[in-house]
Amino acid sequence: MDTFKIRAAIVAKEAGSLKKAAESLDYTPSAFSHIISNLESELGVKIFDKSFKGVVLTPAGEKLYPYFVRFYDSYERRNRLQTRETATKSKSARFRAWRKAFFQTL
Repeated sequence: MDTFKIRAAIVAKEAGSLKKAAESLDYTPSAFSHIISNLESELGVKIFDKSFKGVVLTPAGEKLYPYFVRFYDSYERRNRLQTRETATKSKSARFRAWRKAFFQTL
């Protein structure tokens, strides 16, 4: 199971429609439906009840949804921290390189 599948489930629940969720993530409805089906297969439970009116969470989906949100929020927070840490290291490395080059010219 990858993080995108979790994100797809969150977006589908929030949108209330696989078509709207697919459009918001730049997927075709068919491809997006396959992503959700694969997630359901991996988990061994049906997460959504699908109809022409849209999608709603099943009882199992209702239980899993808060965990999906918590997991994805933690994943995003970790990525932001890593990005910030990488940017800080990069700035320090550039400064050290500039300082070295500056003092070599003296």
